[in-house]
Amino acid sequence: MVVVGANSLRVTWTLVPSATGYKVQWKSGMETWSASRQEILTGTTSTISGLMDSTQYTVRVIPIGRSRDGLASPEIMRMTLVARGTVRKPGSGETLEPTNPRTASSWETTEYTDSVGLPLINAAAGYAARTMGNPGGGGITVAVIDGTIVTDHPDLPGAIRVETGVARIIGHHGTRVAGVVAARRNGVGMHGVAYNANVVNMAPGGSGRGIEPAFASVAGLTGTYSYPGNRDTYTANPAGSAHIAVMSLGYPPERLDGMIASRATAALRLAAGRGRIVVASTGNSVGSEPRGYPAKAFAEEGIAGFAIAVTSLNETGTGWDSGTNQCGSVKQYCLMAPGNDIYTTDGRPDSTGRGYTTVSGTSYSAPYTAGAAAVVWAAFPNKTASQIVDRLLTTARQIDATNCAYDATTGVSAKCGHGILDLGAAMNPVGFTSLALPGAGMVPVHHSYIDLPPGFHAPTHAGLADAIVYDEQMFPFLHDLNDAFRVSKSPASESAMRGFLSSFGEAVWMVPVGQKAAVEFAPDNAAFLRTRPAQDAGVVRDYRLHVRPLPAVRLALGQGFGSVGASNHFITKRTSLALFQDGLAVSPFVAFTGRGPSLSMDWQVDEETVIDLVGKDGTNYFGSTRARLASVGLTRRVGTGWTVGMRYGGLWESGSVLGIRGQGAFRGLGAGTEFFDISVESRAWEHLSVFGSLSRGTTRGGSGPAGSLVSGWSGVRTGSVMVGAELRGFWFASDRLILTAAAPFRARGATVYVNVPSREIADGVVRYTRHAVDVTPRGRERRLQLVYEASASGGASVTVGGYLRSKPEHAAAADSEVGVAAKMHLRF
Repeated sequence: MVVVGANSLRVTWTLVPSATGYKVQWKSGMETWSASRQEILTGTTSTISGLMDSTQYTVRVIPIGRSRDGLASPEIMRMTLVARGTVRKPGSGETLEPTNPRTASSWETTEYTDSVGLPLINAAAGYAARTMGNPGGGGITVAVIDGTIVTDHPDLPGAIRVETGVARIIGHHGTRVAGVVAARRNGVGMHGVAYNANVVNMAPGGSGRGIEPAFASVAGLTGTYSYPGNRDTYTANPAGSAHIAVMSLGYPPERLDGMIASRATAALRLAAGRGRIVVASTGNSVGSEPRGYPAKAFAEEGIAGFAIAVTSLNETGTGWDSGTNQCGSVKQYCLMAPGNDIYTTDGRPDSTGRGYTTVSGTSYSAPYTAGAAAVVWAAFPNKTASQIVDRLLTTARQIDATNCAYDATTGVSAKCGHGILDLGAAMNPVGFTSLALPGAGMVPVHHSYIDLPPGFHAPTHAGLADAIVYDEQMFPFLHDLNDAFRVSKSPASESAMRGFLSSFGEAVWMVPVGQKAAVEFAPDNAAFLRTRPAQDAGVVRDYRLHVRPLPAVRLALGQGFGSVGASNHFITKRTSLALFQDGLAVSPFVAFTGRGPSLSMDWQVDEETVIDLVGKDGTNYFGSTRARLASVGLTRRVGTGWTVGMRYGGLWESGSVLGIRGQGAFRGLGAGTEFFDISVESRAWEHLSVFGSLSRGTTRGGSGPAGSLVSGWSGVRTGSVMVGAELRGFWFASDRLILTAAAPFRARGATVYVNVPSREIADGVVRYTRHAVDVTPRGRERRLQLVYEASASGGASVTVGGYLRSKPEHAAAADSEVGVAAKMHLRF
């Protein structure tokens, strides 16, 4: 037992018969054992002082025999005690609860690293996995069919000894095996793989006759077993019922007569038939086949697929241990697990209670695998025994390829089976994950998302945090569906400046075609920038054909231009100079039709009045689904210097709602929106104009289609507002200064109803819970822009722009943004 103190370790051990003394050695980290760090004692207690704080030390005690140092007899050598502990200052103990249970490093305590084999099987990554079941093997019972387990060891509370009328194997082997399986994670000593699992213990006896009632007990049966020529009676006890049985014992054929082997195999087949998992070691006798029963029977019909044979890793944990038996004929149901220098619980009493020891052999490889099976089964309680076995075998990791010689077709080795046990791989998704849809069907998670345009908010909803997804083997995991909601940012500072600096004027060319027609181009896509994010700039070119069939009527037919109609044109022609050229502040609903063909008509009713019609058949904001827009506008000059524009229209979307696009499991959105815009301009005096625009819209609620996680959405109210002023002749006759303040497009009361797969009620069958997911922004963006433009003769111009954004993207906690840019345009 190691006692941690201030810069010291105290080690105690039990008296070893026939030992004349004890050699105590200690080392830290990767140091080698050295005579400079040892002492010779005759007692059974050693206190080692002068050690470094926060450093892990390994201590071993070697009994000294009468013949020569450390080699009196094999029996004495097998009693070598190795203990581990970390020297810490008082009050610097570790916290048992992981700081972040979803991070593997949070599980890597001193107790974890002292367990030696846990890092080798990637256990911390397994503990950190997000599953629906119990952690650490909780609720799973493992039967240790072995020597007797001490029931008062502090690391093995609740271990149950089951009587089967079998002569006991007396010793400490069973306690050591049980510690590897399920020693508690309590900050003392080490902890087992399945640190929350239950343990029952049955000792089958040295003759092998007790195997039959032991496996019958595991299967939950009762019965009396006797053998000709043997006076003992063996009784199966259903109190030994367990999910998993581990046997670190191997009965060689020469020690089992044919009748015993046959009946024991039948009992093993019975346990498998009742949905139990059996794990057994291949043995340590350096053969090409498992040493004996039960591992040799694991490929037989009725047993295969419910049992795992386990061989050992070498001392460095890098490959197969050539000192152990190969997988041989059971290679399809075999893997490797740690089996050298395994620190585990010991049944020998000492002055401080039950202690710990270090041992080696496939006897300890098997319980690593049984503990891993318990962890996986507890995490996936709806899976069957054969599915758990298959999971452990197929997720094993191939190592030591040269020595193991894995088959290129099957991936299996006669020496090493499927490779090393990998709990991290078994407990995490294999391949891609999918969402189960209501009714039927599966959709990959990475194809399932909801894109939100600017004006909406990506939620953090508790009901979305623990959705069930399935991997390629149909194992369920918990997944945070909040990640499926993604907001597309409006052109932020860098993109806004890039668009501002790359455009000059409105960057639109008008080419006359006869007296009644003209073709309009936007070669640098400046017009498109008003309706789509700037990162799409330059990908397409916009064009439009203007025709005047009558003197008072103008028709425009084109592609890509985000036409807002005459009722807003006197506003948009000023905002085209600003850094933020998107149309989310003035007539924003045009932005949700993206690119597409458009048709507009302006009718000059009289000198003061224009009526216009606009129609567009395009794609949604993200360019993937269909959106149609139709509107009618009225523009009229009122009084002296006043112009008023009004517009009423509708937006019809298929596959989206106000640009919100659902993909994969969230497909099926679609809605209609009514909107109204009003724009006002007043020429206050000869050089000054003030203007403003207000837009409001209402979107109808609806229900989602069958086979989608979206069950519906609420009615949504949206709006934007912008005011500004333009001063001409600010310094020179040809310059102008434009100041605008805007609250761009923002939704109110926007809720998407999602049927979240929240509970697995049977293997592959889930129950859904409806959650209202609010995608309304938490803040309100305010935007202030200032642009100064000065032109000179010959077409040269200088433009300087700046902006201030408060709560950008309507994020309540976002920092304000400031940007300034300047450009010069010269003609040669």
